[in-house]
Amino acid sequence: MARTTNRDDAASARKADAESAGQNPNQRLIEALRVEREGYVRRGLDGRVKQVDAQIKHYGGSSVEADAKAAAEKAGDAGSAATATK
Repeated sequence: MARTTNRDDAASARKADAESAGQNPNQRLIEALRVEREGYVRRGLDGRVKQVDAQIKHYGGSSVEADAKAAAEKAGDAGSAATATK
């Protein structure tokens, strides 16, 4: 990353570096929100779970429910493929 003296230029350079790497620049924040969400799920605080889900979506993360559904479908597909080959 080139050295800059302007804060906006530095922020733009960091954003460009993150985008060129193919990562969401907010990934650390999203991961922290997912940990926070898990605590609310365990305590049964559904209202807070929905609020955290909204923040995850706002920062560019996918919904936790969609991730769980996709993982379940993937596991189901793998299981049916294994059964089909027997």
